[in-house]
Amino acid sequence: MDIKEIKAVIDLMRKNSLTEFEYEKDGAKIRIQRGSDGKPQVFTTTPVLASA
Repeated sequence: MDIKEIKAVIDLMRKNSLTEFEYEKDGAKIRIQRGSDGKPQVFTTTPVLASA
């Protein structure tokens, strides 16, 4: 998910009064949660590569 898609999700969240969004694909995960002040908080995680 790139920054353009993240901004589109945030816009949809605002328009539809959603407070949380979570997405996971290929081990990468993004979670967006609107705080009490209405500003979105974005959390991302990336998969850890195993050592050879």
